[in-house]
Amino acid sequence: MIIRDIYSRCFSIAIRAHSGQTDKLGYAYIEHPMRVDEIVTRMSDVMGISDVGTIYLLKSIAMVHDVDEDYKNGLKSFNTSGFPDVFFDVITLLTHDKDTLYNDYIDNICTSRLSCIVKAADLLDNTDPIRINKLKSIEPETVDRLQKKYSYAIDKISKQLNFDITSIGW
Repeated sequence: MIIRDIYSRCFSIAIRAHSGQTDKLGYAYIEHPMRVDEIVTRMSDVMGISDVGTIYLLKSIAMVHDVDEDYKNGLKSFNTSGFPDVFFDVITLLTHDKDTLYNDYIDNICTSRLSCIVKAADLLDNTDPIRINKLKSIEPETVDRLQKKYSYAIDKISKQLNFDITSIGW
């Protein structure tokens, strides 16, 4: 299967899986994977990733990175036939099992460069200063908790990628 076809299918899966879902600020949740997809594209450019197949694989994973955690039956409820094994390997690493401590989850992500890149983009979106400031006015305790949690992940993934992910900007 052509990787661009997989990306189109992932885009459709994300729209269906996140239909009706909202984030903590009340915005349509689908905007999050779309922003992560855009950040992955920027990161690929800045990091010198030029292989189109790799870029579209990263974009595909970015679109559905939260489906297993946030949709009742996860990715298995969608047709993913023809998707490469590496796609599922990365999705497995990116799916946080609630029985796994967060730092252990991040350590596991760091075993794969592809999962590091998608998680880095996810973290950049989750720590966007504009969104954080809006959330701080609604749930200041949540912001404090998330900033502490994400600090370890940003540092660990930056070291693993040998690249300061915050240099991408928001």
